[in-house]
Amino acid sequence: MQDTPARIRQFVAGHRAAAAKQRELMAAEGPKPEQAVAECLSALAALEAKGLWPQPRDPVNEREVVRVRALWAKAKREYRSGGNR
Repeated sequence: MQDTPARIRQFVAGHRAAAAKQRELMAAEGPKPEQAVAECLSALAALEAKGLWPQPRDPVNEREVVRVRALWAKAKREYRSGGNR
């Protein structure tokens, strides 16, 4: 166990090299939009099955959504009435 630091450095270097090679291969292969969408939908389905999607808003966030909607409604009313011209 006297060479533990050297083994750890070797282990970390190996993982870094593997990660760099993986990034290189992925870059050469290019994007896969169909796979990305499929994985995203699969993740959302898994969350939905667990009852975690869609997640309800917290009360503070919901209050802010209501406030922003009211501001937009006010701006729309003012625009339609010519208040900003």
